[in-house]
Amino acid sequence: MDFIPGLTKIRVKDIPDGIVTGNLDSPFAQMLHKMSQVLPNASSVCISSCEELDPVVTNDLKSKFSKTFPIDPLNLVIAPQKIADNYNCLGWLDKQKANSVVYVSFGSAATPTPNELFALAEALQASGVKFLWSIKNHLKVHFPNDFLEKSRENGMVVSWVPQIEVLAHDAIGVFITHFGYNSMTESIAAEVTIP
Repeated sequence: MDFIPGLTKIRVKDIPDGIVTGNLDSPFAQMLHKMSQVLPNASSVCISSCEELDPVVTNDLKSKFSKTFPIDPLNLVIAPQKIADNYNCLGWLDKQKANSVVYVSFGSAATPTPNELFALAEALQASGVKFLWSIKNHLKVHFPNDFLEKSRENGMVVSWVPQIEVLAHDAIGVFITHFGYNSMTESIAAEVTIP
């Protein structure tokens, strides 16, 4: 995507479905199309970013819109809403040593390939390291046979976690993620390493 400053290393095929390819009639695609039509007429633009994290993108937008306001990361200044811990992840983390758990989550939009999910599951199992993996239930079919059963001693695999509280927990040492903006800023706030 050389035509957008700051995004030159992103390939079109890496962009979520409905933006450039895929179902361009989806509500998401239609919303983006409508936004692109009215954006040039905006008197000001607020972006979910900050200059220090995205200087190239922020400066490019400022050159196009005189009143561009980077307003994030808000999670550093606004207390997050409490999210239910339906799987008792925090209770499980309480039983682990400090900095001993790998937290894995690819967000709600990004999905690794089946081969990548299989390989990551194998690697976690072979390493013997403690892990907490938040993954949608329908993707668990890509795990190796008996992975869920064999990993019960070292890991916890659930479909949803209270991510901000999980990242802030002393037991979390590493965060494997899709590098989405919210995940990045939440890990920075919690001072958790992203490999």
